[in-house]
Order: sequence, then structure tokens, then C-alpha cells
Amino acid sequence: MKWKFVQPCVGDIVRVDLGGYFHYGIFLSDDEVVQFGLPPAAARGISPDKIAVLSTDAGTFCCGNFLETGIPDRSERKKMRSRREIAAYARAQIGRTGYHILYNNCEHFVYECAFGARKSAQIEELRQKFRRLPLLDVYVAALPDAVSEQSLFPPAREEEVVNCSHAGVRLQKRFVWQLLAFAMRRSLHLELSETDLHRTSDGKWVCSDCRFSLSHSQRYAAVAVSRAPVGVDIEDFSRPRFTQALYDKIACPDERASVGETPSQQAVAALWTAKESAFKCGDAKCFLPHRLNTASLPVYTAALFGGAAVCSVCCDEQRELAFYRVTSDEPFSAEPIVPERLR
Repeated sequence: MKWKFVQPCVGDIVRVDLGGYFHYGIFLSDDEVVQFGLPPAAARGISPDKIAVLSTDAGTFCCGNFLETGIPDRSERKKMRSRREIAAYARAQIGRTGYHILYNNCEHFVYECAFGARKSAQIEELRQKFRRLPLLDVYVAALPDAVSEQSLFPPAREEEVVNCSHAGVRLQKRFVWQLLAFAMRRSLHLELSETDLHRTSDGKWVCSDCRFSLSHSQRYAAVAVSRAPVGVDIEDFSRPRFTQALYDKIACPDERASVGETPSQQAVAALWTAKESAFKCGDAKCFLPHRLNTASLPVYTAALFGGAAVCSVCCDEQRELAFYRVTSDEPFSAEPIVPERLR
């Protein structure tokens, strides 16, 4: 669609530049432009639920600015309704409500009138800019005693969870996936069911809309969402496994120089989670902790839940890092926290 300062005809899409954004309508005559809501200059104080499709004269529509007429290209002309159909459809919608600035605005309306499908180039441009902004949100929660048995999306994930033979691990897997759905919705305004979530050949779950990482232990779960590759790991540091013997097996010389030769149990857990998160963030197929040097990697490690858990996140977008503690009971709610940093 090209835009020109020419006199519109019946059924043309028109717009007016209001300083960085556009207001759209369907032109029927100089006395009749159908639009979803008045231009902002004429609509101050109107709540979104009161905005409706209405008709005004061209002067009210323009608000003193120049009117632009949309000139469809060849492919668009093939898909458009006739001028008479566009005009009739627009008039029939007068009085309709349900306005939403992101999903059902004045631009969506005119494309629906002309093509039968909603579209908003300026909203899509904003979404693309939003998707390019740095982001690193980590959601942590204590595992509940029970979780909702509602089927997970996609069905392959539900099948994977159902087929897990260990009841405790099955609960962890179901809960962390529900936590992922909450994190995507809250941080990225994405519904899990609207993504292309799929499992790769090596068993890793991915989607094209964002990057994410999951972790769960016997008592806690963590989800990290970002626009860059990310890895997260959470552990109950009191578990017997975090011993000097484990440290001697996994610590690299650079890590020993930083942590010391006889670290505390918490320090061993911190190093382990750092290595786990770095592995998840990278492309390696096999986890070999003794070969993975985290000393120079962008890993943030913190103590959580009063020091009962250790969580590490590895991502290049650490400058945007935010932690949220989530209630285990549905519906979820998140509270920002500033954890004690360990490394």
C-alpha cells in the first residue's frame, strides 16, 4: 500500500499523520468517513470500552492535518473487496465496540473492511522493535504439593509429562511448564498456545518467538525468558551431593583461583548451577562440567528462598536481568526480588 496526497474515492482507505502515528478510516464522502473511534485530539477522556465505530466529516477526521489516500498495489487489488462492498461493510459496523489499541484498533478496522482480515503495520512495527529490546527475566517458585492437571501445550509436551514414571518429577515438569506459560505472558505478551513450540532432534524445547530455559529441583522451579540464548539452573544447595569431592571433579583452574580450594557447600552448589546454566545457554551436545570454564562467562548466581536454594542464569543480556518470585497457587502472581548475589 502506497500513500499519496490525492482526493480519495468511495471505499478508499485514508489516514492522517498525528505526529508519529496514524489514524485510519474508510472514506465515503467529504461528509462521511467511517473510523474506529475519533482521532485522539477529539477523543480525550473517552475510556477504551466506550470507543466505537462511528462516522464523522473529513474535517473532524483530519484534525487540521493533511489526508493521505491508500493506493493498493496489484496484488492487494486482487484481494480487496469492491468499493461498494467496502462502503457497505464499513457502514454496517457503525456502533461496534471492542476497541483494543494493540489487537483491534482503527488500522485493524480499515483492513478488515477492505480485505476481510485485520492488519496493523504500525502495531507490527512496534512489536518488532519491542522484540529487539534486551530482556532477561527469571521467575522462581517453590514447588506446590499439587498442580493443575489441565493439558499442556503442545500435545507432545503433555505426552512427555504423562509418560514420566516418577510422580515427583512428573509434578515438577508440569509445574515448570505452567510457570513458562506465565513467564511468556507476563514478560513477552505471548500466549504459549500461539507459539510454534517444538522439540528439536536432541530433545530440547524451543520456539521462534523467544529464548527460554527451564530448571526444577525437588523443592524449587525456575524459568528464564530472553531474546538471546539463555540457560538457567536452580538447586537445593543443602543436598548431600554438593561436596568437596564433587568440587574436585568439576572445578577448572580459573574457577579454583576464584572460589578457593576448600569451598563451602553453597559455593559448590553455586559452581554447579553456573556450569549447568552455561551448558544450557550454549550449543554443546554433552555436559562435561570439568571442561566447562565459567570464570569468564556471563553467569549470574544468587541465593534464593532465604539461602535454601542457589540459582544461576547465563545470558549476554545480564544488564537487563530481573528476578521475580512467583506464588505457587494459581492464578500465579509475580513479585520483583533482589536476591543475594553469590558470583
